Amino acid sequence: MSAKFNKDGFPLFDNHVFVFCGDGCLEEGVSSEACSLAGHLGLHRLTVLYDDNNITIDGELHLAFSEKVQQRFKAYGWHVDVVEDGNTDVAGLVQAMENAKKRTDKPTLICVRTTIGFLSSKAGTAKVHGSPLSEEELRAVKEQCGLSPDEKLQIPEEVKQVCQKRHSTP
Repeated sequence: MSAKFNKDGFPLFDNHVFVFCGDGCLEEGVSSEACSLAGHLGLHRLTVLYDDNNITIDGELHLAFSEKVQQRFKAYGWHVDVVEDGNTDVAGLVQAMENAKKRTDKPTLICVRTTIGFLSSKAGTAKVHGSPLSEEELRAVKEQCGLSPDEKLQIPEEVKQVCQKRHSTP
């Protein structure tokens, strides 16, 4: 395969990798090792979106984790961006992701500050981390989001059309 594909002008790997992780993920030692190496190697096509909600399945983050994540990643040699309102600032999140894709020198960490269980009665607590919302709570959240409380899976028509177009294209 190398003889056929590994040639000048034929990029084998030109994709951008996005990783989604939470507080508990960054507590793990393996994340430190992997992220340190990514910074050392200057893996500029790597972006980590960190769901910075300060909650783990065991409770508030400070109970078991006191690292300054942004400072840690800067020390690894990463770009660090912050989306202050990850609950509603979709434009800010998209902009941060676009900025990350334009960088050519090192990986990017995007700290997305969110509220776990946003809009539910369990918002901001570990209670929503390890257990599902009741049918009643789920209906209330859907209504607040302008969604039909009775439908289980709602796919906007625009999304359906894009997927159908991509599926039918050879």
